[in-house]
Amino acid sequence: MATKEAIAQDLVNIASRFNGVVYGGYVRDCIVRKDPFNDLDLWFQTQEDSRNFLEQAGQKYQTAESPDPHSGSYLSTQDFQLSSSIYTSSDSGATLKVDIVAGNSGFPVEDFDINLLQWDGKNLSLHHSHSLYSVDTITKNILSKTAFELTSFKGAENEVDRIKQFQQRGWIIKTEPMEPKIETKTEEDNFAEYFHDSEQLKKLTHVIEEAKQGISELKQNLKKRGRGGVPDSEWKVYESYKRRCLEAKKDGLNHYFIHFEIPILDSNTDGNFGFTSNAKSAELLFATAEEREVLDRLHATYTIV
Repeated sequence: MATKEAIAQDLVNIASRFNGVVYGGYVRDCIVRKDPFNDLDLWFQTQEDSRNFLEQAGQKYQTAESPDPHSGSYLSTQDFQLSSSIYTSSDSGATLKVDIVAGNSGFPVEDFDINLLQWDGKNLSLHHSHSLYSVDTITKNILSKTAFELTSFKGAENEVDRIKQFQQRGWIIKTEPMEPKIETKTEEDNFAEYFHDSEQLKKLTHVIEEAKQGISELKQNLKKRGRGGVPDSEWKVYESYKRRCLEAKKDGLNHYFIHFEIPILDSNTDGNFGFTSNAKSAELLFATAEEREVLDRLHATYTIV
């Protein structure tokens, strides 16, 4: 016989097929604290995903529109589309109220840190807009029933009511900001979240190490090459002329400033050294005859495409 808990788990599984996640009280109270929960809050980033969920869930459960979509009272923005339904199991008669929001204007709830976690049916995580916070820290706060008010929530129309609501449930509300903490993970930890197969992870790690080695060798080669073989005497002429151009630019003579560029590395030329092909020589108004000759030769010899 299906219970409210079983309906919730089943709906979470269906939602995950359409990129849906759970947020709010179910995650906070049921998943983390193992306490009873009242309803289920689901979030889809597109209307299409939301419709697909509603269609598939409607094939398994009797549904009726709920007149009280409480999620609307604390959504972080009015850009979300909100609907609320009662799902009923035909075999047991158990019911579950489900609030569904659709939209990608940030995370649906922005009041306390304890409401920032999301659940995809397997893992707890944070929306990318809250990636500087730590899942572990927020989980500990939930277990100790201590909530930190988000700076962005201060002064909100429903701020006082939300604080009282949680205090009446036994939560300690901290109004000073909680310092974001970056979770320290190794590269292997981060990739392991996406690559559960050890062999696949090993291959990927090997590719990364090869790439790092290649970058290191490229840097060493560039360091050895220095100015790409430009003779010291000609480099000094170029530097001297460039300094005078920069001085003129500072004095407001921008229309006189030469279009000659500092030699740069073009990644499409296997590390070839030289001026970019669009570094055209202007009238060289500040150049002496000797500088003009050297600069034209440098441009012709060291231009890269």
